[in-house]
Amino acid sequence: MSFLKSLFGGSSSGALLDPAEGHPLSQTGIHAVLEGEWEKVSDLYASQPSSDRFHWLQGMGALAPLEFDVQTAPDDPASLVVLGAIYAFLAYRYRGAAVASQVSYNAAERMWTALERAEDYLSEAREKLPDDAVIPSLLLRCALGSETYRGELRPLKRAAVFADDPCLFGAFNYLTCQSEKWLGNRDQMWSGVRITTENAPNSAWLGLTARAHIEDWLWFMGFEDNPAAKDAYMAELKSAEYRDKLESLDDAFWAGADAPIQRSELNFAHNNFGWLLDRMRHIERARRHVEAIGAFRSSTPWIYSMGDENTLKSWNRVRKSLGLSKLEA
Repeated sequence: MSFLKSLFGGSSSGALLDPAEGHPLSQTGIHAVLEGEWEKVSDLYASQPSSDRFHWLQGMGALAPLEFDVQTAPDDPASLVVLGAIYAFLAYRYRGAAVASQVSYNAAERMWTALERAEDYLSEAREKLPDDAVIPSLLLRCALGSETYRGELRPLKRAAVFADDPCLFGAFNYLTCQSEKWLGNRDQMWSGVRITTENAPNSAWLGLTARAHIEDWLWFMGFEDNPAAKDAYMAELKSAEYRDKLESLDDAFWAGADAPIQRSELNFAHNNFGWLLDRMRHIERARRHVEAIGAFRSSTPWIYSMGDENTLKSWNRVRKSLGLSKLEA
């Protein structure tokens, strides 16, 4: 199996972990949408801060049936955001996890159709909720597969990150857009991460820095064609300076982790720190994050070392390697 296929291919088997990553309201939310309980949907939307709200929407997109075809809702901006989000996340399920050259035209066409619907709903909602940080965060997610908003990446990121109630996932989606394997390059990605984390609301946002290190790893392991550049990166990974950098970053996260932080932001940080530290075999540090994750492992970045098997069995292998007990189905 090729390295790229091991990253983005594979098959799922065994007991699935929660595709909503433990968000307590995602099941309730998607049920309300499918039943047309729009007042309940709007109340659920309004009851959550931005990052948790985005994570709720992501969970509903993961739980929605692939044949989802709900296209009408009350003239309520929250309901419009919810429909836009579900179609945005469904789009990438239609596409699949393969590299671009392996995505079929039919899969790509389904993705584009879903993204077009998503952007229509989100654009209308944004006119009614101009200060909502979740909407530009979702549009940044759409920009990975659609060209509609690619000329507005920085304004969208500012709207997501510098709102009164900022959304970490807007910053994360911007990071992804700016990564070398998508629409940008390493300098753009790291510049955006530094600007965002300098005045971040809490230490969980340092998970963005951990994620940038992961994107570096992914690029050089799977995509870099220059042998000298790859050799230089591998030498950096093995250096004491790199190890010290990761340890300092991890210490900075834990120093602020007792502050009030949204559940989704902590989950994002633990998953990205946990993957990075496990990959670099900082066993004690990785164990602490993986123990905090419990059963609520995120799809990425773990997909990069497990293929796409989102199973309890694969997660228990990681836990066992770190000296943690087995989780039961």
